[in-house]
Amino acid sequence: MATTLRQFRNLVGGEWVDAASGGTFDSTSPANGDHIGTFPKSGADDVDRAVEAAKEAFESWRLVPAPKRGELLFRFAQLLVEHKAELTDLMTREMGKVKAEAGGDVQEAIDMSYYMGGEGRRLFGQTTPSELRDKFQMSVRMPIGVIGVITPWNFPIAIPSWKIAPALVAGNTVVFKPATDTPALGQRFVELLAEAGVPSGARSAARAAGTSKPMTGPTTPPTTTPVDGSSPSAGVANSAQPTAISPSLVVRLPRILIASEDWLRPRSLNRRQTP
Repeated sequence: MATTLRQFRNLVGGEWVDAASGGTFDSTSPANGDHIGTFPKSGADDVDRAVEAAKEAFESWRLVPAPKRGELLFRFAQLLVEHKAELTDLMTREMGKVKAEAGGDVQEAIDMSYYMGGEGRRLFGQTTPSELRDKFQMSVRMPIGVIGVITPWNFPIAIPSWKIAPALVAGNTVVFKPATDTPALGQRFVELLAEAGVPSGARSAARAAGTSKPMTGPTTPPTTTPVDGSSPSAGVANSAQPTAISPSLVVRLPRILIASEDWLRPRSLNRRQTP
């Protein structure tokens, strides 16, 4: 289904809903100002609803066998292939990448989704020798729970796949906050996940114009994974909420999160690449 000019909504618990406040914001083309769509301006109440829905869905999603979760990601990758031209055109229109680079962005998501689909059969544990005669030792991989995913505008299809596909195949559920500058691409990403068969609640999308602070409110996801180098990363890192943060370090602008008395605050390093 191609994205058309219309009013968009958040996906929460399998239902498309407006923001609790009723607020909206517009996405326009940076090239000519054309109106792409109107989106819900979400706040803390919307994120809370999405997190609660994801918590409920987690109880059943974590029990789906990992190979079966991987099969859904294979289907998602196939849908990305089928809709590659559409997504490429939308990316050029919404955030300004030339088509060659936009197509490469989509291809990264295709490759990541196929790769993570295969991980459904590679989530190995370990057995280790025991010091006791009658003791058997092993470890198994267990999902964390609800993952808060915050992504920037510059790779609006690739980066969500880096975050969401690994989280889903490992048995976690996701609350996704796409960038304010690319909400239509975030919408299509979630629509294709739904079409692939990822269950309601396992993937929720809540959009907020200009801030990611609601992702660190009272109903904070157990793990929040922002992309460093963007203002949402600093907002999450500076939150007083005890959230496990799994940042992506941008090579050009590396930033290390260091534990301190005031929780975690970003410390920028004047280096060209990460160790």
